[in-house]
Amino acid sequence: MEQYDVGLVCLNGHEVNSASRSSPQFNTKCCEECGEPTIDACPKCRTAIRGHYLGGYTCADWIAPKCCHECGAPYPWTERKMEALASAIQELDELNDAERSKLKESIPDVIHETPKTQAAIARFKKAIGKAGVIGGKLLTEVLSKVAAEIVVKSMNIT
Repeated sequence: MEQYDVGLVCLNGHEVNSASRSSPQFNTKCCEECGEPTIDACPKCRTAIRGHYLGGYTCADWIAPKCCHECGAPYPWTERKMEALASAIQELDELNDAERSKLKESIPDVIHETPKTQAAIARFKKAIGKAGVIGGKLLTEVLSKVAAEIVVKSMNIT
């Protein structure tokens, strides 16, 4: 049976403690990076956030999950990233309302890897080109912070 410790993450997604049960001395009520409160369970279903894997050897660093493994709901930090990307899209005056709307519909497909991710990447690349220097830079910077790893690699952004 798989066993995980419980992760502690702030509402902005900063990983505070991957082993909040076995190493509680590293727990904090608020994030030392941004000051936001920390949580150790899904706000929707109250299932503990999967932390460090206890079932064997791993050398991988722990990364806070995007969604709850039990109910599938996005964690608050994922929702905030999606909102940040929607705000950046709204600032792109070079795009018409239909183009901005289509980009916003594609947000889940750049945050998570889905069958629609490649089409979403193409849509965002096109928008970056059309958005001009300032708008393109804004969109690229936000995507580099919020998009799934495959999107960042495919778009060649860091």
